[in-house]
Amino acid sequence: MDLQAEIGKRLKQARTAKALSQAALAKLAGVPQSHISKIENTGVDLRLSSLTELARALDLELMLVPRKVVPAARSLIRQAQPTPISLTKLALRDDLAKLEKLTDSVVREHASSKNAARLKSRIHDLLRVEISPSALGAVRALNEQLEALKKDQNIQRMNAVMQDVDRLRNKFAHLHPDATEEGPRPAYSLEDDDG
Repeated sequence: MDLQAEIGKRLKQARTAKALSQAALAKLAGVPQSHISKIENTGVDLRLSSLTELARALDLELMLVPRKVVPAARSLIRQAQPTPISLTKLALRDDLAKLEKLTDSVVREHASSKNAARLKSRIHDLLRVEISPSALGAVRALNEQLEALKKDQNIQRMNAVMQDVDRLRNKFAHLHPDATEEGPRPAYSLEDDDG
């Protein structure tokens, strides 16, 4: 791969890792979006001034490195690169936000129902758990159920939604145990810890 193609590829990786569109990067760097597209697709000869502005906007530093240290520099770069946000993660984040809004809407529609308050509490608990992108389909199904629940006051449907919310929450709540491997600490101890 030639140098120009490599630079275009690296700039695109840095841009997507920061979840920036070409238009957003163009605004940050002061470089036209069409120019960024051409750079990423190696359709233009890159000027040093443009490269400098793009690097700064992406929180990168341009540097000339002696050839003999290039392998070490590449290794350090690989270790320091953030993992890009996948499209599935972005979709999940959007669908979880929609889930929260739909829940508020359902609670307003069913304000007199005790189950509506319980549903809001359960959704709140679900949103506090780190949910894997693999659950995108389940979250979308919950959104569909909440859309249907907004339209009618079906107790069985609300109970089914709460069960699905509990099932999903329990699935992911137990995948990420707290940082302590020893388990929970007792509230008190018979031994003196003051040492």
